[in-house]
Amino acid sequence: VAYWALFSTSRNGLLRDKLLMRLELEHSFGEGCVRFVILVLLFGLFTLSLHYSSKGGPSRGIYSNLVSLYGLDSIGQKNTWTAVREYLKQFSDASSALAPLSQRYFSG
Repeated sequence: VAYWALFSTSRNGLLRDKLLMRLELEHSFGEGCVRFVILVLLFGLFTLSLHYSSKGGPSRGIYSNLVSLYGLDSIGQKNTWTAVREYLKQFSDASSALAPLSQRYFSG
């Protein structure tokens, strides 16, 4: 063993270095895979929570208020260009109260 330790060729050292590099690579790859799985899991849970929270009572109340404010339930009945133009004008007037940079927003 002492002879091998003192007079070994550099080839044996290269194999050991490659083994260490491979082990480090496998370790970092394993950590990366775990992080990726955690990221996908968190994204899935976040998306699922958004889906379930949109079906709740407060969200339905906001939805119904926006439908009544903008007249969104009558969009499907617009079949002429004049009706569409009038609806867009009404929509623009109704949405100006909620636009953060409009005069109506700051006046109350």
